[in-house]
Amino acid sequence: QLLDNNLAIINEARLNEICHNSETMRSELIEAFISDISEHINIIEEHILIKDYKFLAREAHTIKGASSNIGADRLVQKSMILEDSLLREDEANIKLAFK
Repeated sequence: QLLDNNLAIINEARLNEICHNSETMRSELIEAFISDISEHINIIEEHILIKDYKFLAREAHTIKGASSNIGADRLVQKSMILEDSLLREDEANIKLAFK
């Protein structure tokens, strides 16, 4: 599975739709997203060493959902690939997903 680098990091149209074009709401949403996702990424980094793939797949799924909620299209795709690789215990693709 290849990452589509043509996807926007943030789908501006989607984010504006969610925030009803409010800059305040947009800023608050992005700040909350970054804080939440950072925690999940830290958890993934801690658990990757013990290869708890089912747990990690749930974390990747959470990141995928949160990313989709704000239109972070590229992160949605990357976390989808990671989740799938973790469920299949495909270590080569798991490593690629972190690049």
